[in-house]
Amino acid sequence: MQAACQTPRRRLRAKGTVGAAGAAAAAAAAAANGVAAAVAAEPPGEAAVCRICWMEQDAEAGGALLAPCRCSGSQRFVHERCLGAWMQSVAARKGVPQARRCDICRAPYRG
Repeated sequence: MQAACQTPRRRLRAKGTVGAAGAAAAAAAAAANGVAAAVAAEPPGEAAVCRICWMEQDAEAGGALLAPCRCSGSQRFVHERCLGAWMQSVAARKGVPQARRCDICRAPYRG
């Protein structure tokens, strides 16, 4: 009988980094829009992607990647605009109190 592989699988992502200038710009954009959520650093060697649209940070309005709750790993980051759209969707289906909490970790969103 063969033993099962014990090494975890890693999803492959395009390599790239935001850098200090990109992180500073993202923080400024988030602060300008009244969002106090942390703009978190990405893991070394991996580009951070939005958990909703799977795109990297961009320069468009609301394109900053935020870490608004306690989720970690690939679920950690979300675009400000994607989070806003998601919260509106949840509020319409479940009510405003449910929209203020993460559906995954159940922590209240920061901001």
